[in-house]
Amino acid sequence: MGAGLYRTEGEEIIPGGNAGVLLAVVGMTDDSQDSMGTLCDDHFNNHSAGIACRSLGFDGVIQWGNVGNNEDFISESALRENEFYTVVDNMQCPETAMNVTECDADLMDHNCSPYESVWLECAGSSPEPEPEPEPEWQFMGAILARTIDGQIVEAGNAGVVLISVAMSDGSDTAFGTLCDDYFNDHSAGIACRSLGFDGVIQWGNVGNNEDFISESALRENEFYTVVDNMQCPETAMNVTECDADLMDHNCSPYESVWLECAGSSPEPEPEPEPEWQIMGAGLYRTEGEEIIPGGNAGVLLAVVGMTDDSQDSMGTLCDDHFNNHSAGIACRSLGFDGVIQWGNVGNNEQYISTNLLREYNLDTVVDQMSCPADARNVTDCEADLMDHDCSHYESVWLECEGSSPEPEPEPEWQFMGAGLYRTDDGEIVEGRNAGVVLVHLATSDGTQVVSGTLCDDGFDDHAARLACQSIGYDDVREWGNVERNGDYISWEDLVHYGLETVVDELSCPADAAHISSCSSQLIQHDCYEGESVWLDCAEGEDGEDGENEEGNFFELDFKGVKVGLKLGDFRGRIRF
Repeated sequence: MGAGLYRTEGEEIIPGGNAGVLLAVVGMTDDSQDSMGTLCDDHFNNHSAGIACRSLGFDGVIQWGNVGNNEDFISESALRENEFYTVVDNMQCPETAMNVTECDADLMDHNCSPYESVWLECAGSSPEPEPEPEPEWQFMGAILARTIDGQIVEAGNAGVVLISVAMSDGSDTAFGTLCDDYFNDHSAGIACRSLGFDGVIQWGNVGNNEDFISESALRENEFYTVVDNMQCPETAMNVTECDADLMDHNCSPYESVWLECAGSSPEPEPEPEPEWQIMGAGLYRTEGEEIIPGGNAGVLLAVVGMTDDSQDSMGTLCDDHFNNHSAGIACRSLGFDGVIQWGNVGNNEQYISTNLLREYNLDTVVDQMSCPADARNVTDCEADLMDHDCSHYESVWLECEGSSPEPEPEPEWQFMGAGLYRTDDGEIVEGRNAGVVLVHLATSDGTQVVSGTLCDDGFDDHAARLACQSIGYDDVREWGNVERNGDYISWEDLVHYGLETVVDELSCPADAAHISSCSSQLIQHDCYEGESVWLDCAEGEDGEDGENEEGNFFELDFKGVKVGLKLGDFRGRIRF
């Protein structure tokens, strides 16, 4: 997404000109998430450094290193404090590479510490950023208007010109008149044609003709000049070729231009009338009193809906004009190879009976389906939607050739991150190295996110050690459940905040070296709040308590994309 060189000034991190720690911004292609952080020195070399400097707009590299051997730009502690962790690792540039886009790198997937963050001193001065363009007034549209019964309304082909203008950054808008300074017959013709007319018949100002809108009415409605000094070259054919001053004038309302244009007022494009369209279809049969999917054989039920989404309906296809060719097309449109046989409910009620169609109000929604001989798809066929003269017994059933197409797989719950939490003055906050384990899950299609606890079923010392290591600590000092120690979050508070078990039966093989090698059950459980696990994790060889913020960073495969998440990312998004 972008990158730059940065350094510290006092307590602030500021742009570093041609020298500083490289901070990069990476983001998901669907704009759902972005992150700013450092470039790790793994596989980084002089060639990569030169390419990085040139990609930032400099001439080349003078020297480079990592924060571990030079903290002049940003210290390791400042990187940790500002939560700048590695976002780019293993950057490798082929010898022939000229640009950073030709290099390979791992994004949001690393094994680096902040001290491995790269700094660069580049050759040449810092490139001047492109100045932001100053916002300016722009012409947005115009109408001819007049007064009727005290109201100012659009006037057809004759009236005072009222113009809408707006700032290019959307910060302001205005609506008002066109002043007659420098206005002439040529400008009037162009103005009429830009409004959709054939040309101009006559024009003037409000001072010599108040038939359309009086000067007092303009003042009363606060319609002042928004366009002045409109000048159109002799070669101009369109109003966009004319010069004018917007929102800068020396005019009075009586100088406001009126036009009488030749030709009738252009008719606006009518809004299309909403209409019915086929939304989907399937084959269905009965099982007991229920209607269920029928695989490759059953009554065809279609869903039709209005194009403006105002209404939809599910029902049957009538057999009027339906034939073998139509049946083959219908089966293929459902994902089958073709048709074996077809008929209507009147001569075969084995799939759904006429009575059951009536009981479930499954009336005809598609009638008169007629497919030309060269039609290959149901979209090539004609049909009447929601307009029929059919009875339920005329509803079509199909037996299609081939197996039923595989349904879309159900979205699965996936692990998104975890952390240790406790209560503080009635709020649930991060517990540093000790607290109740709260796990964050999401469905693979991204439609649902949930946070909850880890149940102690199947949990043991080995699992506890791996759990601590997975959130950035070296080992576990002790663990237990909320029932025998509610110091972090009591089971009553878990109930109050609706934090139920989301991970159960976490079991780690003896040779497992990482929590990802363990098996577990997500969402489904037989636990109560008192069985929720808490951990007291330790960091360092001497087993001292500590907090490893970098450890609260997780890489996972989400919907086939590598995603990095930091524990803090969930603040404000977990619904307790």
